[in-house]
Amino acid sequence: MNTKFFSRATSMVLALIALSAGSLQAQETLPPVTWQDVAEWKYVAPQSVTLSDNGQWLAWWYSPNHGDAQLILQHTTDTIRKVWDIGEASGSGRAVQFNANSTYLAFTEFPTMEAKKKASRDNQPQNKLRVVRLSDMEETEFESVRSFSFSGENPAWMAIHLSTPKPGSGSDAGKGTDMLLYNLALKNRFNFGNVASFSFNKNGKWLAWIVDATGKAGNGIMLRSMDSGEILAPESDKAVYKSLNWTEEGDALAVLKAVEDKDWDGDLHSVVGFRGFERGNPSKVVFNPADHPGFPENMTVSPNRTPSFTEDLNSLFFGIHPVKMTKEALARIEKEKEEAAKAETQGEGNEGGAGEEGEAGEGDAEASDEKKEDKTPPKNEEERPDLVLWHWEDTRLQSVQQNREQMDKNLNFVSVYHIREQHFVQLATDTLRMVMTYPRGRYAIGIDTGPYELDAGLSGQNFRDIWVIDTRSGLRKMILEGQAARGGLDLSPDGNLLAYYDQGNYHAYNLETDQKINLTENLPTTFINQLVDVNVEFPPTPYWGWTHDSRFVVLRDNHDVWRVAANGRSGERLTLDGAENNRVYQMRYTLEENEKGIDFRQPFYMMFMDQDTKRAGLARIDNGRPGARVLLHDDALFGGLSKAKNAQAYIFTRQTVTEPADYHIAFNRDLSVARKLTETYPEQANFAWSPGSRLISFVSDKGDTLQAAIFLPAGYEEGKSYPTVVYIYERLTQGLNAYNRPSFPGGGWNRSMYTSNGYAVLMPDISYTMNDPGMSAVWCVLPALDAAIETGIVDAENVAIHGHSWGGYQTSFLITQTDRFKASVAGAPLTNMISMYSLIYWNTGGTNQAIFESSQGRLTSGYWDNWEAYKRNSPVYFAAQVNTPLLLMHNDKDGAVDFTQGVEYYNTLRRLRKPVVMLQYKGENHGLRKQANQIDYAMRMMEFLDHYLKGAEAPDWYKEGVPHLEMEKHLENRPLVLPVK
Repeated sequence: MNTKFFSRATSMVLALIALSAGSLQAQETLPPVTWQDVAEWKYVAPQSVTLSDNGQWLAWWYSPNHGDAQLILQHTTDTIRKVWDIGEASGSGRAVQFNANSTYLAFTEFPTMEAKKKASRDNQPQNKLRVVRLSDMEETEFESVRSFSFSGENPAWMAIHLSTPKPGSGSDAGKGTDMLLYNLALKNRFNFGNVASFSFNKNGKWLAWIVDATGKAGNGIMLRSMDSGEILAPESDKAVYKSLNWTEEGDALAVLKAVEDKDWDGDLHSVVGFRGFERGNPSKVVFNPADHPGFPENMTVSPNRTPSFTEDLNSLFFGIHPVKMTKEALARIEKEKEEAAKAETQGEGNEGGAGEEGEAGEGDAEASDEKKEDKTPPKNEEERPDLVLWHWEDTRLQSVQQNREQMDKNLNFVSVYHIREQHFVQLATDTLRMVMTYPRGRYAIGIDTGPYELDAGLSGQNFRDIWVIDTRSGLRKMILEGQAARGGLDLSPDGNLLAYYDQGNYHAYNLETDQKINLTENLPTTFINQLVDVNVEFPPTPYWGWTHDSRFVVLRDNHDVWRVAANGRSGERLTLDGAENNRVYQMRYTLEENEKGIDFRQPFYMMFMDQDTKRAGLARIDNGRPGARVLLHDDALFGGLSKAKNAQAYIFTRQTVTEPADYHIAFNRDLSVARKLTETYPEQANFAWSPGSRLISFVSDKGDTLQAAIFLPAGYEEGKSYPTVVYIYERLTQGLNAYNRPSFPGGGWNRSMYTSNGYAVLMPDISYTMNDPGMSAVWCVLPALDAAIETGIVDAENVAIHGHSWGGYQTSFLITQTDRFKASVAGAPLTNMISMYSLIYWNTGGTNQAIFESSQGRLTSGYWDNWEAYKRNSPVYFAAQVNTPLLLMHNDKDGAVDFTQGVEYYNTLRRLRKPVVMLQYKGENHGLRKQANQIDYAMRMMEFLDHYLKGAEAPDWYKEGVPHLEMEKHLENRPLVLPVK
């Protein structure tokens, strides 16, 4: 353990837990966090955190829950810090970039929240770009910026794509806007017009861009040598180009080209590639389906798959899809055929008789054509029925088909063009749609779920056939039939071995010798995941990947990491302390960009957690030798480990219940003597806050030894008991040391808001017994509550229970089986397992049958074969036993748990005159997205629980309800939370 680094943090935690008399008095004087305080609560946005390649600078967004953010730049070895207001930040970390030699920073400045509110919908303010020279903090600003990028490994340039469109309208208007090429040192600006997209290659020696102008005038591909400044126009046509794609090494470029053809209902596409950039004069390669007689009829290159080169640059991968001829073209072709046939008939007549008869015959033919003309008026489209036809033999439900409509429209069949041989091969087909290609290019892997798709949608048991395809010949061979679709398929870096999981073991298939090898059957461990308690056979433990030399696969059993030979002859446990200490190595960190397999010559970093204590840390394996060296280990959570590209500088996060996930930096492989760089919301010290958490053990009614986390209330005093909310959702104790930022939650619940306001929070783990998902909660939660009461922390007379979705279901069920809870809150709950079973999960379109039988439902069949299990685990059938007041939230557009589930339970309880209130947020899905709704639900939940657990006066909306016609006035009179300007 790094004692120097953690000395301050440890002393703080000990001080908080000890809570001396002085600190107790201070805690009592601090106000609790209110919902009004939440809007300004700030955090480090993880997607924005960017470390310079030399490890000397860290930049990040510092964002509030509601409002405008800041960009903070911090030098990692001294006190230099710079802060900019950047508006309401959103999107990815590409909005923050350093150049290759870490001399410049560039970041997006967004419009402020206020500016966006004031602007009309059609005239929203644009983003800006700020470029900062780090040596002296000199700044340059650019207006109306769409995107930007530094020039790869070349530190001298950046390209800035502007968002102001050129004048133009109609379908022929170009999509391009101006692009500035900016020299950072000289501050020279070069403007290129009508740019649709751009991209530097890896080494930054070439810039490519697409020209998309009005009327397609001058459209094409432009290239600029960043060394010489020479501009090339290797491709130009009255066409539209898209999907620029450099190879990983930046030595070739591929792009799609689309041309209009009035005979076809849709553009006809081709692939254009460029190679030979290292020679300074790239050559062009074109694949145009029209030039290849073997190309399938009525198909074209698809615009929905980005083209790519193979590693040897001799082949191009792309997709193809069907294209239809227009009605006019079909009619013209048909007419041409008829005329050709007529001419042939006339020719035969002229050979044997008078021309006059032939002329008469032609006239008769014309008359006949007129008679054949369809005089039927076109059908009025308004008269057509608006129908969806559900058929019992549909392999996919109509709702699934509707949900995936765009995906189906974008369906394309991956194909390859071998340039040297001028040979086209279609790899995917209508019966083998999913095909994965690889840079080495020789083999592709096909996955066919078609024969099993219907049954998978019904029961959730997923199977697949696996095919190997020779990309040169197109020949394919099935190597696995009916394989359970669990675990990944991973091709080795050399492209010759396929790793997969089957029937409890990991295997390798040699694509060249057709040999299958069971890699793990003789190892003294199991790779069946023992924590998975749903109705599937042989759930796998994690697969971590191939080594860089394709000689080994790296796996994890239920605790430890293994390196297993690809020939199956040996396996070696690399972490020697997992099973012995009940320690789980949870994940590994990939520190090298574009890693090609695990290279044990480099440090191998892992995150772990001790299951008995929930202490976590980071560990490292050196040179592939067995034995993990523990680097960090504490009552905390660690994460976000990454390394500067060109320096021994490592950043990572550390968080506890009392401390947010701040970033630290260490300049050695041991992560020692780390410096804390971010200081997230120090204003937290002005509020009452939980002093920490405790882990307790209990034995379930089924005899399982389990754990529960207790989060202490602010101002906690040993020996004093507190009102408590039990929050449930399967297993939650992994979060024992997690920080919980006050926020406006989509599900209404925020742990820190309750501990700050004097509640204890209990989160127990639940172990499930098949065919008893509801009773499993009873068998675990109540013993956990008993154990928590024994600690003296929980006031047994003032306990509430809450959960959302699956936790909402278990909450709804628990109150039918016990009166231990004084109040309950259930968000979006399942309430009738029988009626829910065959309803649609609208967010995907699938049926709940699969979820019930193979996933969270933990039931082994449909209700017709399992009636008693469905009934005894359904809250609605035991509603008469409910004596606990219930606050129910269910939304009318819930795409996960159908709205009728909430309505059914509400109406049943109401019919029985049980105390129940249902909150319905119009138009909302499973979780709340509209901030006003998030705030409203969170406030009502706390008002409800304050009434029952703290004796606060019941709010009027709970005592009396709100008539429909008075709702608007009621909402106007609710307390304001967000700041008003």
